[in-house]
Amino acid sequence: MRRTVFVGIVIAVGHAAAWSFSPPPPPEDETAGFLKMRAISLGADTLPKRAAVGGAAGFVGGYALKASQNFVLNAGLCGGGALAAACVAGWLSPEELVEKAEGLVEKADSYMEVGLKMLLGESGPDAKKAAASRVSKISLSKMYKTAPGLIGGAALGAALGFRIG
Repeated sequence: MRRTVFVGIVIAVGHAAAWSFSPPPPPEDETAGFLKMRAISLGADTLPKRAAVGGAAGFVGGYALKASQNFVLNAGLCGGGALAAACVAGWLSPEELVEKAEGLVEKADSYMEVGLKMLLGESGPDAKKAAASRVSKISLSKMYKTAPGLIGGAALGAALGFRIG
C-alpha cells in the first residue's frame, strides 16, 4: 500500500517537473481554459498545485466510483439471496422466477436500445460510436496540452481513489 502511494507521488512529481521545463502550451480550447482559469482563481497558479487539485478531484471521483460499484455488487448479492430464500420458502416458484427474469432482461434491452438511439442517433451505431470516440480523444488531448497538471493529477487521483475505495 505504501509502495503504491509512494510510486504515485513519484510519478506526479516527475510529471510536474517534466512539464515545468516544457515550452508554452498551444492555444487553449474553451473547456480546458475554463478549468485552468478556475484553478488559478482558487490559488492553484503553478503546475504542481494544479496537479494536486486535479489529484484531489480525481481521488474523490475514483472513490465514489468504487463505492457505487461496491453498492451495486452488494445489492445484487443480497437480492440473489432474498430470491433464493423466497424459492426455498415456497413464496416463488423457479418457473415464475425464470419468467420474471426473462421479462426484466427484455425490458432492460429495450431501454438500452432507446438510450443508444438517443445518444448515437437513428443511423448506424458503429460509425457514430467511432466518431464520438475520436472526438472525445481529441478533446482530452487538447485539455491535456492546456492543463497537463490538472489532467495528469486527476487521472492519478482517480486510480488511487479507486484502488483505496
